[in-house]
Amino acid sequence: MELLEFLSLECPFLIPAARKDPSRAAVLKAFDEAFALKKSEAALPLYPGVTAGDAADWTRSALRDQIEGFFRRQEIKSSLTPAERLEMYRVMVLSRALDDLMKTLFQEKKLAWEGHVSPQKGFRGYGQEAVVGLALRLRRGSEDGDIICPLIRGLPVTLMFTGDPVAVVLSQVGKLGTIFDGRDMHTGNLSKGVLPPTAPLAIGTQTLVGMAYAAKLRKQDRVFLSIMGEGGSSLGEWHEAINLAAVQRLNMVFVIENNHWALGTHCSEQSAVVRFAHKAAGYGMPGITIFGNDPDEVAAAAAWAAERARAGKGPALIELVTYRRAGHAHHDDDRFHGAGSIKGYEVSEEAALWEAADPIALYEQRLKDEGILDAKKLAEVRIPTAKRVAEAAKAAESAPWPAAEGLDERVFAP
Repeated sequence: MELLEFLSLECPFLIPAARKDPSRAAVLKAFDEAFALKKSEAALPLYPGVTAGDAADWTRSALRDQIEGFFRRQEIKSSLTPAERLEMYRVMVLSRALDDLMKTLFQEKKLAWEGHVSPQKGFRGYGQEAVVGLALRLRRGSEDGDIICPLIRGLPVTLMFTGDPVAVVLSQVGKLGTIFDGRDMHTGNLSKGVLPPTAPLAIGTQTLVGMAYAAKLRKQDRVFLSIMGEGGSSLGEWHEAINLAAVQRLNMVFVIENNHWALGTHCSEQSAVVRFAHKAAGYGMPGITIFGNDPDEVAAAAAWAAERARAGKGPALIELVTYRRAGHAHHDDDRFHGAGSIKGYEVSEEAALWEAADPIALYEQRLKDEGILDAKKLAEVRIPTAKRVAEAAKAAESAPWPAAEGLDERVFAP
C-alpha cells in the first residue's frame, strides 16, 4: 500500500506493474523497460550536443533516484527502535505541554517588568509536533555535530537537540538565563547544534548554507538541516541558497514544512504549485512529499536525506504536509479561529480533517497497538513531562529581568 501511495505521487505509470509484484527488483525492472529506447530513437538530436537518449537518461536518473529512495526509507523506517520511537513521542508530548504553558502565560499577563507586560509573541507548533523525526538520527547536541535551523514554531526539533525546556520559556518571556539574556524570543544554541531561526526566515537558510560550504572546505563530515515554511519557500533568499547548495553538492537537507498558512495567507493563494517538493527539480535535487504528521515517516525521510548527503550526493528537499492548528502567534488565535460572532480566517473543512490527524494521538495509538507503549510507559512520559513544565513555569516567574544598563551590549554597527 505504501508503495502505491508513493508511486501515485512520483511514477503513476508503474502502478500496474507494482500491483502484480511490489518487490524492489520488479518495480525497477518495469521502470527500466518503460524508458527503453531503440538505438535510432536515442540518437535523435534535440539540440546541438544533446540527443533524445541523453534527455531520457536525465529523467530516468532523477526518477530512479526517487524510487531507490523510497525503498531505502522503508528500510530505515523498519530499523527504528522502540527506544527511538518512545523518544520522539516523549518530545512531542513535552513540546505540546510547553506550548500550552506559554499560551497560558500569554493569557495571564502576569509577567511584567516595571508595569510593562512581557509581549510573549509565541509561535505555537500545535499539530506539527511530528517534526521531531527530522532530528532523530542526526548527530545531535555537540559543537562539532550536525546543525539545524528550525522554524519559529520549531520547538519539537529544538528540544530534540537541546533537551532544555527552561531556555525555551525564558527566551519567550524575555528574561535572563539563556545565551540571549532576554534579547530574542527565537531560541537556539549553536554549542548544541541549533542555529536560532531568523526574520526574514530565509536568512537562516542562507546562513546554514554558508556554514555547510565552510564545512565542505574544511572536509568536515557534518550535515546541515534547514526548515522553511511553504510561505518562506517563495522568498528569493531561499532560492539563492538552495541553488548554491545544489551546485556545490553541499551536505544540506532542505525541509519545507507545509502547514498551509503563511501568516494569514493560505498556501493556495501564494503559490501555484500543488506539491512544494516540485521546487527541488528546478535546482537539480530530489524532492519528496510525505505526511508530516507521522514521525516515523519524517524520521526515515530525514535519515535518508542526511545519508545521501554524507555520501556526496548533494542536498535533497523534503516537503512535510501538515497543518497549523493555531493562529500565526498567540495574539492571532482569535483572528484565526474566530471569536464570538466574528468568523476567523481558518478553513473549517481543513481544520476538521487535520484535527482528526492529530500527530500525538495517532502516534500514541500506533505505539499502543504495537505493544511499545502501555500504561506504565505512558506514566513514565506524562509524569516527568508535567514536572519539567512546572519547573519551566517556575523559572519564568523567578528569573530576573535584564538590566536597562545592558541595553547596548552585544550591539554591533553594520
